Amino acid sequence: MAKAKKKTVNTINNDVSPILMVAIFVIFIIAMVFVAYFGMKMNYPASKYFSQYGAKVENNLGKLISEQKKMDDRIKDLSESGGYTLDSPLVIENPYKLNKLSAIVVFNTNEETKVKVSINDVEKTTVEKSTKHIIPIYGLYEGSKNIVELTLDDGSTKTIDIILESYNDDVSGIDIEELVDNEDIYYLAGNTQKKDSLLRGFDSKGNLIAYYDLNYVNGLSVYKNSLSFSYNQNMNIVNDLRLDVDYLGRIISISSDVEDVNKKVNLSDGKEVSYIGASGYLYDNMIENYSVNPITINDNYSPKTELDIKDYDARLSGALKYAGDFEVSYMGDYIAYKSEKEAELIVISINGNIASYKINNNGIIRTNISGQKALYINVDGIVYNLSITLID
Repeated sequence: MAKAKKKTVNTINNDVSPILMVAIFVIFIIAMVFVAYFGMKMNYPASKYFSQYGAKVENNLGKLISEQKKMDDRIKDLSESGGYTLDSPLVIENPYKLNKLSAIVVFNTNEETKVKVSINDVEKTTVEKSTKHIIPIYGLYEGSKNIVELTLDDGSTKTIDIILESYNDDVSGIDIEELVDNEDIYYLAGNTQKKDSLLRGFDSKGNLIAYYDLNYVNGLSVYKNSLSFSYNQNMNIVNDLRLDVDYLGRIISISSDVEDVNKKVNLSDGKEVSYIGASGYLYDNMIENYSVNPITINDNYSPKTELDIKDYDARLSGALKYAGDFEVSYMGDYIAYKSEKEAELIVISINGNIASYKINNNGIIRTNISGQKALYINVDGIVYNLSITLID
């Protein structure tokens, strides 16, 4: 009698049906899509109010401030660590990403000492006694090798070569030597040929020794150790911020009050050359080690009306695109605008915060609504979509 075949039980090592595998995979993908979709809706409740076809306005000033803060922290940390010496210092060119003809030198010494600074064989200043040395270097020549010599009280010296590229020094025929005394630096705002407002500084021989690149500079005042700009990211908006900036290009303070800045149009209409100019001394005989204090903001946050996004959902979702004249720039915490009508500006963050601000003659607000922002406008009770997204 033949033996019956023994039945076996499938184990996890046996083959699984391909159809079953595909079905499991499809179900997994669908589940992940639902999780991602609903997770995104939970995290970004206001995403539907952001127009994918709208103008995206970058926060260039905000990015610059963030970079400068990181540089402050880096300089403080490296100075405290004591890892750099006179023989092997840290040299950072254009540390604050604004004045391309500047540098900073960091090193430590065992004993307190002053540091004499010479640039291209010309003694510029002496930095007061310390063991932690943070030396600002500005007034460097573009397109050449700059020789910086540091000398301590005991006669120890260090020579540093800083080689910089060339930059546009066109001043449309202005005679710099007529404007600058031997000890002065003369600052010019505006390259009328290129329709920009680069800020350039020149020595008495017409050499370019400062080069600030910061969008549109509509005004300029020069002080002992700093410059004040009347600045806007958008050339077509006349409501500016005041930026106080030191010679390294680090932003010291920000304000919407530009009343005492020498302000006038400095962009040519193509028919005549128009510049803003002012002169001042570049170095004092004795200076302190460079300090990195927080930026001072001289404005309160603007008055606003908090709104409930649920109450505005229908008006926002059905809002027509605004057909009137409206321009905007985004600068740190500030929104500057130009509008043809009195209205309310509605600011919506991607996280669902929403508030309205009265549009008035000041033309600029400071908001603490964080994250990307969509802009709407309320004119005579009708809400319009500006199709503008502010990008951090």
